[in-house]
Amino acid sequence: MTMDDGNDFEPTSLVGLWTRLKQRATGHIQSSGFFQETEEEKTERCRDAFLRAAGISKNVFLSRATAGLPHIIKSDIIFTEKTREDRFEVQYSGDGFSDMYTLNFSGRSVGAGHVVNERGDRTTGRHMFALRAIMGICIDFETMGFNASDMMGAFNWAKTGAHIHPSSHFSLTQDMQTRLRTLQGVLPRSEYDHVSKLVREGDVMGIAHLSRPIQDGDILWDEMRRVEDKYAPTHQAYVARGFFVERSITLGQYLLCGLSYDALINLKDTQQLKKVEAYTRINIRETAKRMRANNGPRT
Repeated sequence: MTMDDGNDFEPTSLVGLWTRLKQRATGHIQSSGFFQETEEEKTERCRDAFLRAAGISKNVFLSRATAGLPHIIKSDIIFTEKTREDRFEVQYSGDGFSDMYTLNFSGRSVGAGHVVNERGDRTTGRHMFALRAIMGICIDFETMGFNASDMMGAFNWAKTGAHIHPSSHFSLTQDMQTRLRTLQGVLPRSEYDHVSKLVREGDVMGIAHLSRPIQDGDILWDEMRRVEDKYAPTHQAYVARGFFVERSITLGQYLLCGLSYDALINLKDTQQLKKVEAYTRINIRETAKRMRANNGPRT
């Protein structure tokens, strides 16, 4: 039957309606409210979409994304958005540790996630972080985002050369500028102006390497608090964690520790990856190369 709008279709019937609804769902995008995708169908769709996007199965990806970690209790890869088949969330957990991060195949980026390490060591969390970078390189992504936080997170990651995400530039530079102003009568004018320029430009790596010692009497410890304001750490708290020695800290530590920022790492930048490898103590590039050679993701 030919209708006035020029669209040809069969007369309305339950069979015809169901057929058209199934056809509309082809390509796995359900725009009609009449068709409800089951969990099994969604799982199968995610499995197939991930294989198309990554060139590797979900199971193989997860086995490599958790390589070398303690026993994994559960892991999965799911869609981050119902109607997008190019964005996924990787999640896994074990006894006292877990990680969750996103993969954006259209943007070629590993998104910021949430690393949890309650095992009382400094190795498991770094290992999980390194595995994110390894898998990002394996699937030929360009960038990896994360949140540089915790007591010394911003300082430590700044030393690796992790860039400030544009969304964090204003807040982080304002926080650092507030701290710097407390040293106006302490630093020589020329040095103060130089540091102020680094702060305005958001040169966190340059700031992290400022080694001038700041003595206890010149430090306003009330300024040493996280942006999230979860706690106001004291000098003793930092000393107890082994971050500071005796009664002084470096200028770079004073400007950065306790703060947080959304950071970016360029997975194509050899020099930056060298710094990340030094921090995590894992050969990220070599591991990724070995995985790709061993029937890894397509290039």
